[in-house]
Amino acid sequence: MNYKIIDKEKYYRKGVFRHFSEDCKCSTSMTARIDVTYLVEYSK
Repeated sequence: MNYKIIDKEKYYRKGVFRHFSEDCKCSTSMTARIDVTYLVEYSK
């Protein structure tokens, strides 16, 4: 993969970047069903 380093001070979308990295605190999450039967038995 090729990555390009961006100078944030000169970036033409600096305001948008700042908004989403500082104001919104955007994040993602993921959930999944897991079988914890053995964990419950072990914890007793």
